[in-house]
Amino acid sequence: MEDYNDLVLTCESLGDFGKARNQLLSQVSRDIRRKVNDISIYYLHYYGSQGRFDRMNNRSIGTIIDEFSSMESMRSVDSGEQDGVCFQLFESPENQEAGESSGGSQAPPVVG
Repeated sequence: MEDYNDLVLTCESLGDFGKARNQLLSQVSRDIRRKVNDISIYYLHYYGSQGRFDRMNNRSIGTIIDEFSSMESMRSVDSGEQDGVCFQLFESPENQEAGESSGGSQAPPVVG
């Protein structure tokens, strides 16, 4: 993958985010544009407009992709909805590393 560290998504307010993102993404390849748009949609879905803004503003395209890739490697233990609240639980990084080196680890079931 090319180095996109010199292309930084910067905007002053949440209202300017879409325009700034679109302007920046016009400078990259279609594959990178799709990847960043997918990340943007994921952040919007899970964290809302302000959360997406906080996770993407003042970051380079390369940083946005790298940070999201590190999140993708986390193993989901459980997900669901309880009392109208959606949740997703992930195994801690320490358990993931131990599981890879010792043949696997089983997370306890979540009771709720």
